Amino acid sequence: MTTKNRIEQMVGDVQIARYDYYSGHRYEVKGVPSLEGVKMRSVTGIIGHLAKQGLTNWLENNAREAVFTVLEQYQGHMNDGKLRQKVRDVVTLASTADTKSNRERGTNIHAAVDAYATDGTWDDHPEVEPALLAFKEFLEEHRLAVSSTETLVFSEKWRVGGTTDLVAFDE
Repeated sequence: MTTKNRIEQMVGDVQIARYDYYSGHRYEVKGVPSLEGVKMRSVTGIIGHLAKQGLTNWLENNAREAVFTVLEQYQGHMNDGKLRQKVRDVVTLASTADTKSNRERGTNIHAAVDAYATDGTWDDHPEVEPALLAFKEFLEEHRLAVSSTETLVFSEKWRVGGTTDLVAFDE
């Protein structure tokens, strides 16, 4: 596997390292004898294989809506073969391109929230600002103070690693 990136953090006498590969993350811990030399899978990598029913439903609804739009647009103007192919094209597009753009949007929002939580940097990009404003209001409403972001964690028992997006506590 080719490593894209390596992140290390120290927690007391324990060193945690996250290796980012094109296929996901692996974690290693030094300073815990039972985990020396063990390359642990990420929690996200493990649960990513489980069915995400909400996402599946969302995708099916969007694909269905796209099909209805195409049917309304081309009804009576195409023979059955062309219409079927157009419907296939739209369903394929709805299940790939839209998901990719939403992933990119989520990544941008994640980065903006992390920057704001870390040093107060405000991103006023129209794609990001509504989510950032909601995050700020959530912190204020629940009187939470951010303790850390992007913190590496692991379970000795389950032999998995992960990265918390954010840790906060009551003010």
